[in-house]
Amino acid sequence: MKALADAFEYTLQEMYDAGNAIAKSAHDVISAASRKELTADLTAHLDETKGQVETLEKVFKTIGKKPSGEKRDAIEGLIEETESVMSDAKGASAKDAALIGCCRPSSLTRSLATVRTANGRSLLAMKRSMTC
Repeated sequence: MKALADAFEYTLQEMYDAGNAIAKSAHDVISAASRKELTADLTAHLDETKGQVETLEKVFKTIGKKPSGEKRDAIEGLIEETESVMSDAKGASAKDAALIGCCRPSSLTRSLATVRTANGRSLLAMKRSMTC
């Protein structure tokens, strides 16, 4: 990266790509869940993620850039692991437990939330530096 603006755009892109990957794979995860409460929680998370992607699209428009849609290895690895767990689990209860394990706050959700928070703080700091 040559400039702070490049780092800013890269971080936006990383968040955008992760959000899109999650939104794309969420339908399979939601379909695999059998408990109504789990389905509702996963659907709410999907709606939140879609809202975040829409916000990022507005940010890209504001800075005059287009999101590229690159795949990121880290998020793809988490999605592949979830798909593997879903296919290996036998029975509705086991599958629900496996899905909860993949999406529980101490793993995927916390990791993504931490990344989003860190990226958001980084973006704010970069934006402030670029406008000074």
